[in-house]
Amino acid sequence: MELGLSTSVLGLRAVPDGLAAFAAHGVPWVEIHGYEREEFDFSDRALVAATKRTLARHGLRLWAVHSPAYAPLDLASSDADVRGRTCAAMREAMGVSVELGARVFVCDGARPHADDTPAQADARRRFYADSLRTLFDEGSASGLRFVIENTPRGAASPAKRRRWRVGSGPAWSRSTPTTTTANGIATGSRPPAESLGGRSWTACAASATAAPS
Repeated sequence: MELGLSTSVLGLRAVPDGLAAFAAHGVPWVEIHGYEREEFDFSDRALVAATKRTLARHGLRLWAVHSPAYAPLDLASSDADVRGRTCAAMREAMGVSVELGARVFVCDGARPHADDTPAQADARRRFYADSLRTLFDEGSASGLRFVIENTPRGAASPAKRRRWRVGSGPAWSRSTPTTTTANGIATGSRPPAESLGGRSWTACAASATAAPS
């Protein structure tokens, strides 16, 4: 088994220099965490180029890239302009993912709307599904494994909240999520796999996301 870590454990503005710490501790796999611009700015071409050089210099392998998720990004927004700008941000991040050699793109682009009526919630789910469908097709065409992160924000502290990830496949909208967190990646293990529309996905608990089967 090989261990990987998310750059979220390094703090803000730590990439690319902080990647040296992973290499120094024998961590071969990396997730670039771009939730906030201060973690990783996908529009910063100099940062992207420097990160690519640093990964190569230290022999680090990029397993995943976590999408931007800062306000006002929201794939489930009732505002078509917000959805459009969010899709554009996701496309930019997916392009960077491909450029850096990532295998997985973690899409975390929906914001909580706790005050919605049932009808509003249903409408948002449709907006979200439509946005994801387009991004999934584009991501898959580029060779990325497209992963949806559905986080119940606001219900627990960051230390306690559980993150749910669903693997890619034509039937992703019908899939059953499996618990995991975003701070680690374990490769070389074989947790149970589920078949989804002719493809398979795997997920592993205890702060790890396992390799695809």
